[in-house]
Amino acid sequence: MILSSQTFYNNDVMKAYDLAVVGFHRAYAPYSKFRVGAAVKIKNSTEIIFGCNVENISLGATICAERNAINQALVRINVDTKAVPSGSLYDSKMKPIEIEFVVVVADTETPTMPCGMCLQCLNEFSTGKTNIIVANLEKIFGTVTLEQLLPAPYINI
Repeated sequence: MILSSQTFYNNDVMKAYDLAVVGFHRAYAPYSKFRVGAAVKIKNSTEIIFGCNVENISLGATICAERNAINQALVRINVDTKAVPSGSLYDSKMKPIEIEFVVVVADTETPTMPCGMCLQCLNEFSTGKTNIIVANLEKIFGTVTLEQLLPAPYINI
């Protein structure tokens, strides 16, 4: 995997980084002590939504910061319910959001990448070209694409 390093990130990336840091500080990780924050930028929108990891003693009920941010985005992004038939918000072919990029922040000396479950969830609402920007509390390490981390996503049931 090649992590591309940019010397300049636009205002949206820097805002998302700041929000991911907020998410990091709100993380609930009493068992692992490994806190993570994430923020997703929604395509064709000014919205940037952040999330944090939330652990549970059962561990299986734990949710990662990236999936938390995606779930928050699904709940918070405005959807024109009049345009959707049958009173359902989404039909099987309609994607309610498309993620432009995600920022992941952890307190580590090297980049922390999203886990496989988060990558698959990102794939549901983005494309292989979607940028994943990895950072710690002090700096942005760089960018990798979703397809670099998940070259063969699960796409059929």
